[in-house]
Amino acid sequence: MTKILFTRPIDDASRQTLETAKIDYTETSFLRYTPSVSDDVLRAIRAGLSQHLVFTSQNAVRIFFQTLDNKRLKLPQSTQCYAISGSTKMMLQKFNYIPTLTADSAKLLARAIIKKGGIKDVTFVCGNLRLPDLPNVLTKNGISVQELVVYRTEWTPLSIRTAYDAIVFFSTSAVDSFLINNKLRPDMLFFTLGKTTATYLKKKIKAQNIHIAPKPELPILLETIVQNCV
Repeated sequence: MTKILFTRPIDDASRQTLETAKIDYTETSFLRYTPSVSDDVLRAIRAGLSQHLVFTSQNAVRIFFQTLDNKRLKLPQSTQCYAISGSTKMMLQKFNYIPTLTADSAKLLARAIIKKGGIKDVTFVCGNLRLPDLPNVLTKNGISVQELVVYRTEWTPLSIRTAYDAIVFFSTSAVDSFLINNKLRPDMLFFTLGKTTATYLKKKIKAQNIHIAPKPELPILLETIVQNCV
């Protein structure tokens, strides 16, 4: 039976998919997410953000809109949201916001924003370990980026003693946290939710055998795992 390590918890539907496929799996979180909405952030929200809000993380969406609810703050009706596909987009929809644009990666989202035209500034709602891809692309193309850090990502490294046939990574931060106490062989089998993490694995450990979900959505990632492990 194939043994897979997930580096963050998955949902019940994913567990059922793995059990039906007779795949042995373990869920271990290598990251901890903590809300970190400072007084400066609250002042920025009250002063007025860009009408263009950008999200590349479901945690950023959840914590930002929960903060608005808790502080009884509202966004102007003209506000438009832009998001990564998959869980980030779905989290926005839970708060009754339909993203104006979506894309499968931060770089692609930045390019879509540029292509849309007429956007001079955005507010990027993010965590402290956000990657620089999106703000770098936007600023190089003349779009001002205000960063609003609403949560902190902390490494929670663990030593893994069990031998696994494959490891699933959901972010570059999880890769870094994993490598604190463990080693990864370049020839191991890896699965990632997106291209950014796959590229990072290739750069960090020269990983050779990586399967990327065609869309950054958990059900599609599970389909990819089953197709390659059964």
